[in-house]
Amino acid sequence: MAFQDVKEILRTALPEPIFAGLRQAFNFCRPGEIDKVQTTIYLNTATSRTYIGVNNFYSWLGADQIVNAHIKVVFHDKAGTPRLTIKKPLGFFGSCMLDVRELFRDHKINSDFGIFTVSVKPNNPWNIAVKKMGKSTAIFYCLYQDDNGSIGLVHPNARIGDVEPIHNWTSLQVISTKELASIVLYQMHGGDYSHEVTYRLTALDTGEELMTRTVNYDPFGSAKIEFPIEEWSRIPAEIILKADSLPSSNAKPLLQRVFKNGLFSISHS
Repeated sequence: MAFQDVKEILRTALPEPIFAGLRQAFNFCRPGEIDKVQTTIYLNTATSRTYIGVNNFYSWLGADQIVNAHIKVVFHDKAGTPRLTIKKPLGFFGSCMLDVRELFRDHKINSDFGIFTVSVKPNNPWNIAVKKMGKSTAIFYCLYQDDNGSIGLVHPNARIGDVEPIHNWTSLQVISTKELASIVLYQMHGGDYSHEVTYRLTALDTGEELMTRTVNYDPFGSAKIEFPIEEWSRIPAEIILKADSLPSSNAKPLLQRVFKNGLFSISHS
């Protein structure tokens, strides 16, 4: 019998004061709800590094109640294997920054890219302020920095766990080819199933297909997909990115524009 059915039976059978008291007691005993965990890509190459910024969002969404929290960050390699788990406290109005290069060096982890997840949970899930917020999940920021001076800042855009692929995806970004050397994609997969994706670069003006790549993903895996400009069938002024599917809802790949001078920009596609 579903919870709503039981609720209606009690509402009908019990006097209103007793039913109201039961509802109040139930709401008091129920912990705050946590939504699906968010994920994105870390980069940890010889020249590029990643910083992760997390704050105790319970503090500024419910500042009238002290809410201490903690974070859990799980790093996977490109094959989807969990390699490192970090846990840290987050005090009231607290925040922290994680340097992935330093973490991997300290723990002797060798992985140049992969997905990571961040969860923030209150130490006391029955805190009134936490329950008033309803279902919550951590939204963190990820800063990429390269030794040549390039930077990029993104928030997570995909979820882990109970997810499904989406089909016939087209990016809304128009990519200029001026001074461009290559397009590089970093694709994340937050599902517990294998998946195949075919990516296509197409000319904006004609829809002509310039280059394709097909990639197979392991569960919770990731991939780096490169489109060097010299391998395109031709070089139009502007292009767009398409895929026959994405591994999960909103799991748009990170789009890195690599320029001829060695600098890059990186953003969600």
